[in-house]
Parts: sequence; C-alpha cells; structure tokens
Amino acid sequence: MHESEIERAGAHAAATIWAQATGRRDGSTRSPADVLPGIERARAVPGAVLRISRVGDEPVGFVLLVPARDALEVRYLGVAPAAWGRGIGTRLLADVLDHAVRSGVSRIELWVLSDNERAIAVYERAGWRRTGDAKSQIDTRRVEQRLERVIDRSG
Repeated sequence: MHESEIERAGAHAAATIWAQATGRRDGSTRSPADVLPGIERARAVPGAVLRISRVGDEPVGFVLLVPARDALEVRYLGVAPAAWGRGIGTRLLADVLDHAVRSGVSRIELWVLSDNERAIAVYERAGWRRTGDAKSQIDTRRVEQRLERVIDRSG
C-alpha cells in the first residue's frame, strides 16, 4: 500500500471510531463521512500526528495531535465503544505523553465536553488537570472545558 493510501486508511479508521464513539456517547447516528473532513483538516496542520491503536488488525482507538504554541493539542482522541474499558484510552494518553516529551514541548492540552465525565475521568487519572477555561461549541452550544498536562522535566 502506498503511503498516501495508508494515511487515508488511517484517517478513515479514525473517522469510523469517532463516529461510533460520539454516536454511542450522544445517542446519535453519525457516519464516518460526517466526521472525516474535520479529521482531514486537523491532519493537514503541519506537524500533525495521527496514531491508530489496533487489536490484531482491528483499529480500536486513535489520537490526533497538532502543534499549538509551546504545546501539543490533542485534537481528537477516540476509542471504539466495543473496546471501552480495556485501557486503550489510557495507553493512547501514555503515547501522547511520550511523544510530547520527545518533542520538547512544555505541556499538552485538549478540549473535552464538560458533560463527558467518562473521558474526563480517564484524563484526570492520567495526570491531566482542568484549567478553568471553557467555551461553547458554535453548532451545538455544548460547553467544553480545557484540560492540560504539564510536562515535568525535573527528572
């Protein structure tokens, strides 16, 4: 498979996981085609990194990172509902931390829906902290809050 085909396959796997996970969380039905444009826009940011977590050949989770000032931003992190509770999200966050340390950034940040307590609990167990920053989504008016993880370089 050519590299661009691998990238497209990764983006499609991420879109499928995101559509399944947000659909389960929100009780809605979204197709991968609905979310693929947002994932593609984030992937087009210079320095963006897409990682797919697999069990065997099956994609079960992903994270999409983009550079942001002196930080990395987790633009997307999703786990397929069939794999919820198996530590996939925790392992992806550990990979994010390793990547951030290697990249030399001072912190990692993300925005999460304020009512997504399941995700917030995973982030907080992994050392992320709420910043107090909040914003309203333009289309849904749902409130998001910013979390961050400061990189400890003290050794």
